[in-house]
Amino acid sequence: MRQSHEWHEKDEETGQWRYFRARKFGKSWDIKTTLKSDADWQHPDPVPLYILESLRSQLENKYARRRVPYNHLVAVDRLVTAAGGVAKHADAKENDPR
Repeated sequence: MRQSHEWHEKDEETGQWRYFRARKFGKSWDIKTTLKSDADWQHPDPVPLYILESLRSQLENKYARRRVPYNHLVAVDRLVTAAGGVAKHADAKENDPR
């Protein structure tokens, strides 16, 4: 199942709008970014922590409206912790007593 999430924020360095696109396919995430004035999308490698935290915030809002499953939050949380951030969502498998 492919899901796409898009959002934009004001870029502090340039003062322009920066657009973000995150797509989930299977277990992997494809994250792209561009400025409004750019024609092409870039794949940041590695993805900066602030982008991952912003994606997590977007997914939290969608989860509250029942538009994404909880495991998407957990998957992005793992990416955030791998980038040096703090986890906010527990993995349901880790807490399962079976």
